[in-house]
Amino acid sequence: GVEVRDSKDNERGKIKEGGLKANNNGNQAVWIACAKGLVVRSKVMLFLKGSPDAPYCSHSRDAVRVLDSLGLKFDTYDVITAHPEVCQALKQQANWPFFPQLYINGVLMGGADILKAYAEDNVLKQELISRGVDTNSFGEPISRCTAKSEPPPCATDHVKDLGVRLSDDDQELVRLISIHGTKDWADLARKFGSKVGREGEVTAMKVRKRWRVIRPLIKEKVEEKAVMKCGHSCFTCPTRHECQIHDELEIDIEDLAVH
Repeated sequence: GVEVRDSKDNERGKIKEGGLKANNNGNQAVWIACAKGLVVRSKVMLFLKGSPDAPYCSHSRDAVRVLDSLGLKFDTYDVITAHPEVCQALKQQANWPFFPQLYINGVLMGGADILKAYAEDNVLKQELISRGVDTNSFGEPISRCTAKSEPPPCATDHVKDLGVRLSDDDQELVRLISIHGTKDWADLARKFGSKVGREGEVTAMKVRKRWRVIRPLIKEKVEEKAVMKCGHSCFTCPTRHECQIHDELEIDIEDLAVH
């Protein structure tokens, strides 16, 4: 079963009663069987967006970094390039609606936040071993380039096109969040203050408070699949995997694309 931890992953991972929406496709059983085969393909199997060297979202990147810190050998499966029905089947059979997903010996352990919680408690290695990971699977920490480059303009400059009225300052804040996410509000405040000419005046609290106002407005438009001037909605945008706005809105952009 899934280990229950006090983490954001668990809050996001809870599925409403009745589970994921069933696929009416007559081949659903085939896709479920495919998913069950994939999770046992390796003793340690990570389903992520992208690859370990080029993750497409911050959560996938975090999962890779945590496992790499233990020098753990693991296999991966890129859900971005997979058939949409395979992704849906993986979510349905696990009763876990987000990626990444880490499986140990065919049993779901959880997502990035669960891994980070174990790591922060300095018990991740012990937990993995208790779930059946061989001690020989660990080695020296692995260092790989998983830094994300700044998204092209399409991922940062078209938020107004969604129909959300934003001031120039708000637009700049959204642009910075799309690049850096919201893991370090103090650093975000410094960058924002520098960009808008108010260095030293902008605090982390002010920036976070403003984002709380903007966030629901953007989320509503993204979920409506509003089309921007470039001709794309967020779920068809060619730079969607590089934009962290979707992660901060807690929207699975790939799941949205197939519904």
